[in-house]
Amino acid sequence: MPPLIAKWEQILGVTVSSYYLQRMKTRWGACNDRAATIRLNTELVKKPRNLLEYVIVHEMLHLIARSHGPRFVDLLDGYYPTWREARLELNELPLAADAPLVPDGSSAPTDISTPG
Repeated sequence: MPPLIAKWEQILGVTVSSYYLQRMKTRWGACNDRAATIRLNTELVKKPRNLLEYVIVHEMLHLIARSHGPRFVDLLDGYYPTWREARLELNELPLAADAPLVPDGSSAPTDISTPG
């Protein structure tokens, strides 16, 4: 298991059975809570480490709280207090290498699953 996943398994008290890197056009990550697997967008390797860590924590918290309801937000607040800033920063970056450009020439914004 990669060090960041292993670190957060200890902190959260959960076990990820496996993880996958995958090109995704609309998401930074995904979690299958029944199989205890997480998928991470391959583009995350090009992003700052704190943003990768946020996505890992976000997806792993779905092993505790399936939906983006109040409990999930409370868990994010408790375990990763800067998650809102990380989410904003991440959503300003292109999701995929072939992200379309908007008229001003910047990359089109993307959105990670938003709690609440």
